[in-house]
Parts: sequence; C-alpha cells; structure tokens
Amino acid sequence: MLAINAFRHAKKMLQCFHCREIHFDKGRDGIAKISFSEPGGKVNVLSLATLETLRDLLTQTKDVKALVINIENLAGADLKMIRQGLSDPILLRKIVETGHDVFSRLAHLPIPTIAFIDKCCLGGGLELALACDYRVVTNDPKTILGLPEVKLGLFPCWGGTQRLPRLVGGPQALNLIMNGETVSASQAREMQLADAIFSREMLWENGREFLEFCITLKGKKEVQKNREKILTPSWPGFAEERYSRPGHLAADIMYAANEISLAEALTFEMQYFLLMPPEAMSEARTLVSAFLDKKPPFSKE
Repeated sequence: MLAINAFRHAKKMLQCFHCREIHFDKGRDGIAKISFSEPGGKVNVLSLATLETLRDLLTQTKDVKALVINIENLAGADLKMIRQGLSDPILLRKIVETGHDVFSRLAHLPIPTIAFIDKCCLGGGLELALACDYRVVTNDPKTILGLPEVKLGLFPCWGGTQRLPRLVGGPQALNLIMNGETVSASQAREMQLADAIFSREMLWENGREFLEFCITLKGKKEVQKNREKILTPSWPGFAEERYSRPGHLAADIMYAANEISLAEALTFEMQYFLLMPPEAMSEARTLVSAFLDKKPPFSKE
C-alpha cells in the first residue's frame, strides 16, 4: 500500500510539473494553443517529461479546427538529459524514439497546425516547428532559427534531417545542418523556412489571420506556390539550387568515408563518382556544356 501511495504521489507531482512547463488553451474560436513556459522566464528546453505531456495534449485537439504551437525562446532538447543519455543507451533510445513519435503525431494531425516563433527556435525547437504545417516568425532582432547540433558533436535526430531538406531544399538544409548555422527571421522568410513574418506585438493577431487564410483553398495554393520557387539566397555561404544534386552526393561521400582510411576513401570517391545516377550525369553534362558555351546560368549577360 505504501508503495502504491508513493507511486501515486510521484505521478501527481510529475503531472503538476508538466502543467507548469507546458500550457494548453482550447480557445473559444476553435483554435487551440500550446505554449511552453519554463518557471522563472528562463530559456525553454524539451525534456522527456515535456515531450510526453505534449503527446498527451495532442490527443485533446480532436474537436478544434486548428492548432497553434507557441514557440518562444525554445533552445531545443534538455542538454542535461542528452548528456545522461550519451552514457545510457537505453535512455538515449527512449529520447530519440519519444521525439520522433511526438513530432510524427503532430505532423499527422488532421487539422492545420502552425508554429508562432519568437526569439530563439533552435535544435529540437526547430524540429518541433518543422513538424507543423506552417511557420510564422517575429521580426524581433533576437529571433533566430537553426540546427546547431553539430557544434555539440551531434546531429538533428527528431526529424530535422528529413523535414528541413523537403521544405527549403538540399543546399540550404545541408548548410544549416552541416555547419550548425543560424538564420535571422528575414533570412528564414527568404529561404521559405518561415511562411510569414510579423511584428512581435501583432504576432497573435496577424498570425491567426494568416492561419485563417492558410485554411482556405486559395491560401494553401499560395503558400505551396511560394515554397516551390527556385531559391537563390542573397546572403553569402549558401549554394545555389543548381548545385543541389552534386552537393548531396558530396555529402554522402564525406559522411560514408569518415571512418575509413584515406586510401580507401579515395577509391570510394572515384567509384562513387563513376556510379553517379544517370540523371545526375545528364545534369552535369548540361551544366558543363553551358559553362563552356557561356550559356545561362554562366553567361555574362
């Protein structure tokens, strides 16, 4: 009996902790909102407890017409949890699988979902936003987005390596993931990582109007059309879209050859180049010919 009471007490305390950390508001207009709020106004992180609470809250969205995920100062996964997991394979597996499960549930909700992003949205925070249908950001100078896991010897493992390239294209995704770079709100909008940008003061009002627009057939088509535009970012460091295929191939080689000797890697590189897919060879021929003949995209005109 004492053991049962202790378990119930621990469960009750855990539920109270969940409620302090993450908030759910169903909304009278049919638009539900989930917000993260760390006690004391500190930077928010995603712990296992937070993820499990989020999973439970997602089941309460069956009778709403849309869901807003309010992301403010969300720095990603709880690094104390990650550090422990790196020494505990069972815990690490649970962390990865829980994140994947929760974000997949969010991505597959039968209602429109949108992330309202203010200030930092990094690592697991951005992976959470990527699982939403739409993303809007504030123009606050402190608003930044990125996947900086590589700077910690890690890489995104809650869907970031798969959802980001499908949204912004391979070259930009590789740059963000492989270099751990961050982008400002305006840069996020330019590269289609964000679908709209608003002032911080008008985020909720303008964001809801944008969501109502996205729910319409016209809105869905317009957002999708914007995302399909060929992207040539205006800031340095990002490859143009035409280099996406060889960029992917080079990344494959670099990663695959990382654990073998240089001699083996050189052989692997040669073989990989010679075995490029026919469509990659065809694209290469077109670009080389265009360069030699000074045709677009290499013409000086």
